Amino acid sequence: MTASITTARWCSTSARSAATCWRSLETGHRVRLAVGNGLRPSVWEAFTQRFRVARVGEFYGATECNCSIANLDGKVGACGFNSRIFPNIYPILLVRVEEETMELVRDGAGLCVPCQPGEPGLLVGQIDQRDPLRRFDGYASQDATSKKIAHNIFRKGDSAYLSGDVLVMDELGYMYFRDRSGDTFRWRGENVSTTEVEGTLSTLLGQTDVAVYGVPVPGVEGKAGMAAIADGTGKFDCDSFCGRCRRPCPPTPDPSSCASVTRWTPQAPLRSRRPDYGGRGLTRAAALTPSTS
Repeated sequence: MTASITTARWCSTSARSAATCWRSLETGHRVRLAVGNGLRPSVWEAFTQRFRVARVGEFYGATECNCSIANLDGKVGACGFNSRIFPNIYPILLVRVEEETMELVRDGAGLCVPCQPGEPGLLVGQIDQRDPLRRFDGYASQDATSKKIAHNIFRKGDSAYLSGDVLVMDELGYMYFRDRSGDTFRWRGENVSTTEVEGTLSTLLGQTDVAVYGVPVPGVEGKAGMAAIADGTGKFDCDSFCGRCRRPCPPTPDPSSCASVTRWTPQAPLRSRRPDYGGRGLTRAAALTPSTS
């Protein structure tokens, strides 16, 4: 018995590792359609040309979100589409946010400000509990649920789901993934919770203030973990501490480097110092070469 495969679905690591396939087998298939999420725009066309896949589809979404989108017509680099002519058919929106704090920007009427084509913005979806496609049931934790809901987005009195992701829409309505915001960053193909890592490191340091954030590394996909640690003495040994935190932290969220901060201004309750230190990046040459293990 023989079988032919004409459609395929990939995860992002599969597309990246495809370069190691035997050349003689790269085009010896009947695949006509590949659908998934995570194919980088920079390798999209090279992937389709090298492996001769006629159509590629991308989608964006999460189990609980009400703003899932899809690109099913092969628009290179796009993760989805929403009509600009009839936006109310599927009420999702890219709204302006403060770049550092990710707080919603509002106009004089107290409503969110829609992004213009080419302008990065936070993806939100209007909540309608009567519609199975637009409802948001939340999480087991009420606090986690409330953090994902904002009010007065499209109009006064409404509610919307906050995706936590920054996208860009072009003039035709195609959307392109830009970055993950808030309390997570992506490293080695996985999402890393900064809050979780901060808690682990703070415990190791006797509840010292810690801010964990992701920083871009040239030539490497995702963001490497960086920890800023409050140190009033100026004698903190970052190298020694990085060695200690290898054991309690799993490989992915394990910080690649750390920096001691001698002047740490307290924030309001439950507010992190991430926005203040996130733009400083990695400062050691050793940290610019992430482990491949």
